[in-house]
Amino acid sequence: MIEIKTERLRVRSVTINDFTKFVDLEGRLESYQYESSCPLSLEDSKRIFDKYITDTCDFPNSGSAMLSIIDGQDLFAGEIHIKCNWAEMKEWEIGYKLLKEFWNNGYATEAVKAVAIYLFEQIQIHKLIAFANSDNMKSEHVLQRIGMKKEGHLREARIVNGEYKDELVYAMLKCDLTENI
Repeated sequence: MIEIKTERLRVRSVTINDFTKFVDLEGRLESYQYESSCPLSLEDSKRIFDKYITDTCDFPNSGSAMLSIIDGQDLFAGEIHIKCNWAEMKEWEIGYKLLKEFWNNGYATEAVKAVAIYLFEQIQIHKLIAFANSDNMKSEHVLQRIGMKKEGHLREARIVNGEYKDELVYAMLKCDLTENI
């Protein structure tokens, strides 16, 4: 079970009690405004959530986990997904979503940074990567604020609302993290 505390947040392993908030977050249009896929149906949400519950219970052996972001009032604010992309290189990927009510509070930066620290220090990863739609400036700023470096710009790498969109690749090594703690 993962439990990370920051100044204002708790980031913890997802539990079955998070399902209704997961469905709410995954069903919102704003959660997918920069994504190739569309909001999830209840059936798809249940299938994906069940897999995350199973994977999170077996973390880190499973190679993936979903974490819930909980604010100071004990409210579900969003989620963070982590997965191992390349075991031999110890390369992991991070993604995140917040409920709109929690945007513009610095929660994404605070939570993502805390998880990055956890992955480097506890799981001993070598590299952390993240992908962002080039139109999603807020997400790009989160990645920059925690010390990730832009490693790539993939042209027309995803289709969003019928249009080709560029995708940015950000990454960090442990030395990048220690420069920003």
